[in-house]
Order: sequence, then C-alpha cells, then structure tokens
Amino acid sequence: MKKRGLEIRGLRVYSHGNQTSKLSEDSHYNAGKTIKYMGIPVSPEVVIVFNDLKVGCVARARYHFRKNNGGKDLYIYVISHEDANNAVRQKEYNKIITELYNPPRIVMASTLEKPPRTTPMSTTGITQVWTKRGEDRGREGSYTWTTYSEEIDEEETYYYVCLDNHQSIDQAGNEINFFRIKAWMDQCGVADISNIRILGVRKNRYKEIKALDNWVWFEDKLKEETAKVTDDHIASLVVSEILDHYSSKVYTNPNVARLVGPDSYYNQFVTMASQIKRQNGNVSQLVELCGKYGKSTQVEAVKKKLNDAKELLAKKYPLLRQLTSGANDKDVADYIKLRDQQEKAVKPNREE
Repeated sequence: MKKRGLEIRGLRVYSHGNQTSKLSEDSHYNAGKTIKYMGIPVSPEVVIVFNDLKVGCVARARYHFRKNNGGKDLYIYVISHEDANNAVRQKEYNKIITELYNPPRIVMASTLEKPPRTTPMSTTGITQVWTKRGEDRGREGSYTWTTYSEEIDEEETYYYVCLDNHQSIDQAGNEINFFRIKAWMDQCGVADISNIRILGVRKNRYKEIKALDNWVWFEDKLKEETAKVTDDHIASLVVSEILDHYSSKVYTNPNVARLVGPDSYYNQFVTMASQIKRQNGNVSQLVELCGKYGKSTQVEAVKKKLNDAKELLAKKYPLLRQLTSGANDKDVADYIKLRDQQEKAVKPNREE
C-alpha cells in the first residue's frame, strides 16, 4: 500500500466512557528481515475511514466514534492517500474496496461529526524563522528565531522542529544544523520545498505538539517532497547553469534555428533546450537536500547529457565560439547550413 501512496493508522474506541488507544503495527519475520504491517481483522466491529480531508482526519474519527460507538468496542482504520486531489484519492480508495472480499463498514471522513472548535492554541513556546535585517535568504547565517504571533488554526497543517533554547534538535534530542537545511530549502529551486514554513517548538511544548495530528515533524515533510524530485527538476536547474549563460547565447538563438530548418543539428539542439522548463535555483543545494533525505539524484548524468550535446554542437560548428553578440542571424545561419552541407557530402565517402 505504501507503494501506492497509501497510509493506514488505527485506533480502538472502547465501549465504556471516552477512552481510545492507538493500534500498533504487527510484525512479520521473513528472510532475515522484520517487516511491519497494519493488520485489519475480519470483524463486524471494524470501521474503515477513507480520508478526504486536508487535516484532522484521525481526530474527527476519534471524536465521532467515541460519541457513536453503539455500546461496542470499535476498531477504526483510517486510510489516507498522499495526493491532495480528492479525485485521485477516491480512485485509489475505490480500488481498495474492490480488493476487499467482504468489506466492513466504510465511511468518508468528511461525513463524520466534527469536534467543536476549542479555544485557540497558545503560541507560547512557538517560534518562526526570521531573516536578519540586511541579510539574504539562502545562507545559514542569515536566519534567526523570533516569536510566532499568528493564531494557530486546528484545520491547518504545521511543520515543526524542536528547540532547546535557540539550538535546533532532532526528535532524539541531538543537535542539528537546521538553518543549513533551511538555506538548502530556500535555494533548491523547487517551490514545493522552498515554500514549506517550519515553526520552532520549545522543549516544554514538544510532547503536546507531537500528539497533534495536524503538526508534522519537518523532516517527514522533506522526505515526502524530495522523493518527488525527478530528472526534470534537475534538468530545469542544470540547463540554466549550462546553456543560459551569456557566452552560450550563440548556441541557443531561436531565429537562427528557424532559418537553418528542422534537419539541422543546431535546430534540434535549440528545440531540445527550449523544451526544458527553466527554474531559478541552485542545483547543488537541491542535491544536498535530496541526499540528506534519501533521494538519489542523477545530476551528473543529466549534466553530462547536456554538456555532451553542447560539445557536439561546438564541434559541428567551430566558428560559433568566435562570434560576438552582434553577429547577423542570417550570416550565422548561412555558416551553419554550409557546415551541414559539408557534413552530408563527407558521409558517403566515409561509407565507401
């Protein structure tokens, strides 16, 4: 199910009072490895809740079934899909329903009774990242922590790191260089990463915050987002580094490409380069971030592919290196056509 982007969380709602407990994963030992899994028993007391909410699904299920348990112990399994689009989610949920031999009670989270809104959570001990006056984002020395004063919304998802005074620490209490990670995020060129807002939670509030469904440890979010980085992301940054420099403009002139026609390698190169979406960002920072959170990237392979294509272009049309920005497009196109004709004339002789 994880490969399909699905996650299961379970809780038990007791028939007496308002007591609930979290259902732990089972484990299976196979071929020298311990495999953890969430087992769903065949029982009339089982309820499957499909998550079609942004946040708060488990909290809503817990509240609803504590009030509406019918005097029975219930076993609630909340199934969520990682995609934010409910149409994509529903497609996966429909697959699960067809795969169940005898489906138990199935409900959508949005149909459950919503807990009443409580008094807004205190912001005491909650901080936010701030860029120092006169400093630029993207350098670890540019950041500091400042008081967070906005109202905390129970329907919003928050990402957080734990603080011991002003020192960032991980969930085991070890010091981490969070501001370096923040600098990588701001410079990586991927909006879904650079736009993540991370709050600092002081140690005296960590236990409380950790128990909330809508507060997510920041590294869990970064693992999720870096896993989505593709070679296209890498290429969008690399192409700017390799081809969009002033000295490379002569290799990517669309007017010249149009004049020489689609059969010319020059035209093919310009077409290839123009089809790669440009992103502003530092590919090295993105690679650092991906490497830290387990996502392997093929940046060197992508760089080599683009550089090889550029070097072949320079080899086919050596005089392009000598041209200035004021060169006439038609004269450049005539030179490229001449070189293409010469190459075609030489090929039959080589075959002989």
